[in-house]
Amino acid sequence: MSINSPVSNISFTSKCCPIKPFTVKTKMGEIRFEEIPVEFCEKESAIRKMVDFFFANFSKNTRDPGWLKFQLPENAAEFKKFKESFYPVYKWLFREDDGHLSMLVARNEKNEVCGGCLSYGFDEVPASRKTTLYIDSLAVDERYRGLDIGRILVEKSIEAGKGFFTDIFLHGEKLAGGFYEKLGFKKLNPRNPAQKKVIDYIANDRFDYPEYINLYSRPLQPNKPRWYKLAAEAIEKEQDEKIKQLFMQCRKQD
Repeated sequence: MSINSPVSNISFTSKCCPIKPFTVKTKMGEIRFEEIPVEFCEKESAIRKMVDFFFANFSKNTRDPGWLKFQLPENAAEFKKFKESFYPVYKWLFREDDGHLSMLVARNEKNEVCGGCLSYGFDEVPASRKTTLYIDSLAVDERYRGLDIGRILVEKSIEAGKGFFTDIFLHGEKLAGGFYEKLGFKKLNPRNPAQKKVIDYIANDRFDYPEYINLYSRPLQPNKPRWYKLAAEAIEKEQDEKIKQLFMQCRKQD
């Protein structure tokens, strides 16, 4: 896969914490890391190419049968339809960006994409978007694994966001558990009341948890309150409000 993007006059996807282009030498040649420009991300074809790259790699590095089935030729049409359902989701992410979204891409000497990392403020859990950097999509072409590309993508994303966010969070494949733990991530602990409340909230929408993925977090500013504590309080308030509304509806019916 080859994606062209301008090198000069870059309008970074991350407006608040841009990551400047840099190059790393590896046994596979020089790998160039750069944020995809905003103008590039606004193009439908560009978003499709990045989604295709992520999904091709997601289906090869998992034990989840829901993903593994897409390796079979007879499921090619279903895989294409599945990917197409995510094109508008990624497009929406860029359109609704608050300035902290970053699409960091690694390219080889032929300008082919060999790695990518999409990150932004976590908005799936209450009171988290302004505290928690979320690694939404992370993938490295299997031919380029073992070259530290994944580590560099994550660490550069963290470096750019640590001045604003207090924590980082991601859903990680169990097969990649060792990789995340080496980077300082720890699994959310269901024995911790605040973390359990967050786990339960997220698990409602994750069919692959806990069988195939783990929920990982890492503090970026250890002196600040942890994101899951603030999120747990917000979740409890949200649940209390729903109970209150339900009670009021029942009273009206009576």
